[in-house]
Amino acid sequence: MKKKKIMLLALGIMGVLPLMAQGSRHFTIDGEMTRDSMRYEPKAIQKVYLKHIVNGEEVLLDSAIVKNRRFHFEGTAPEFTEAAMITGFDNGAVQLLLEPGNIKVLPFDANFPTGAKAEGTTNNDIFKGYVLLHGKNADDAKRNIDNLRKSLPDSIIKDDMKYMPYHSAMFNANGVYYKVDVMDYFLKHIDSEAALFILKYDLYYMYKPQVLHDVFMKAMPERLHEHPIYKELANQLLTNQMGEGSAAPDFSAKGLDGKSLSLSQLKGKFVFLDIWASWCAPCRREIPFVKQALAEAASSDNFKVLSYSIDSKKNEWVNCINKNQMTDKNWIHVSTLKGWGSDIVRLYNVRGVPHTVLIDPQGNIVKFNLRGEELVKTVKDILSKPFKAKKVTANKEVELPTVEMPKYVASTDADKKVAAEYEKIAKQKGLSPISMLENKLKFILDHNNSSFAPYALERDFFNILDKAYNQRLSNAFSPDIQDSPYYKSYVNKVAALLEDDDK
Repeated sequence: MKKKKIMLLALGIMGVLPLMAQGSRHFTIDGEMTRDSMRYEPKAIQKVYLKHIVNGEEVLLDSAIVKNRRFHFEGTAPEFTEAAMITGFDNGAVQLLLEPGNIKVLPFDANFPTGAKAEGTTNNDIFKGYVLLHGKNADDAKRNIDNLRKSLPDSIIKDDMKYMPYHSAMFNANGVYYKVDVMDYFLKHIDSEAALFILKYDLYYMYKPQVLHDVFMKAMPERLHEHPIYKELANQLLTNQMGEGSAAPDFSAKGLDGKSLSLSQLKGKFVFLDIWASWCAPCRREIPFVKQALAEAASSDNFKVLSYSIDSKKNEWVNCINKNQMTDKNWIHVSTLKGWGSDIVRLYNVRGVPHTVLIDPQGNIVKFNLRGEELVKTVKDILSKPFKAKKVTANKEVELPTVEMPKYVASTDADKKVAAEYEKIAKQKGLSPISMLENKLKFILDHNNSSFAPYALERDFFNILDKAYNQRLSNAFSPDIQDSPYYKSYVNKVAALLEDDDK
């Protein structure tokens, strides 16, 4: 009898194990509202909706009834932690990260759902800490303004015309102090999926693409490189520096059978990416040449044509393919049916169609806009000889580009001391590149009344910051140093940068 009980218990455990495995990505979301009314309409919220973003569009995951100002969702979390939102309000949405575990949306006012905070799972807890940096920055900014006022004589404080340039400089400095805090927080949580969202939402546009890749993204653990957000950011960086020899940004779109296909799935073969549309006459004129190119590759399985249509109507896309007999074992058709809103347009800087890109088996761009006989000749040529893969060089230590400058000459002992302290920071060993950047930037902001600050910015940051942050920092210096040649040099260089972009 005892043996039978043991067997039944074992069978019971075996039955439970698959259920446990299935439920390993189970999530719950519980939220509570301190006020459950709409902001612009005098009615109570009765239902809320859980959504996520798919290909740039909101997609409904679930809905929940609001009872006693509370709501509850549960389900299976996606493979990767992703951003989600709770809607149903008329003044924004609750933001959270969807992942396995019990997520709690802290009590919030439904009139202002964007102020809600989620916690309870690893990444939501981290993201909540990031959101709280806004409040910290507001407190720091107030303290910095108070300290500024205490440091200035009454003759400036009581004269708005004299005081406002100081206030404006500190206002701009406070905005960058916040970014320094975000960099520090990002580095402390760099092993988490939440760090990817912090990078995307806050730090991505602060630095130039190569710095983002070499400093911030390279510092993230290998396991996060497969996350869709990492791939999205990597693609955006590739787009910004696209050229012959550079890696082709990856993308996904649906084939005629409705199944998703990614460019990366074709790695190992030459791919002729043909971005076209059924309504485009020049595109249709290229069809015979594409067929000739495929004929050249008939005996090879090393060449594919990937035609990405920017049509918006499926019947027009499919009818054009059928009418023009655009079929071959190596001819693949995909589309998102979003017209000029297709992801490919942004990723590949498409200004008109046809737009073509020849990609080698390593996934690197060989040539843009091959057409007509040139396409046929090029395909014949590349298939006539063995492909030589590029050697991948080992990762080198990060060397950020600087501006060549004459030696700094201090006009006061105080400036000389500031310069010495900064150079001591620059020579510190054992710091990560991110830590070095944040330490230098904070020091410059702390000494915005020294002529060494604009000198250091021009030398160490001008070539790595995005132009908007060069501009912000050029406005963050105390009026006390505006006669300094170092201030004028940096500010003039930033002005010239902005003028070049306007041309």
